[in-house]
Amino acid sequence: REQERLKRIYRYLDAHYAEPLALSHVAELVSLTPAAFCRYFKKMTRMTFTEFVNQYRVRQAKNLLLQDKTVTEAAFASGFE
Repeated sequence: REQERLKRIYRYLDAHYAEPLALSHVAELVSLTPAAFCRYFKKMTRMTFTEFVNQYRVRQAKNLLLQDKTVTEAAFASGFE
């Protein structure tokens, strides 16, 4: 069950990383309160949700830069404002 919960979070992040992400919305998606979600996510990944999202976005931006996108294009396409 725990792995399925993480998979649901990862799928959501993969589909919506370029959009503003509300921790409360993601917590609701996996039937947890925001506080419980933060504890759960940190326990499972050893990172806060914000740290994880930022690392994910940096990886996406890096891939876009390798595809000859400008820094601005890569940043906005990866969810950085």
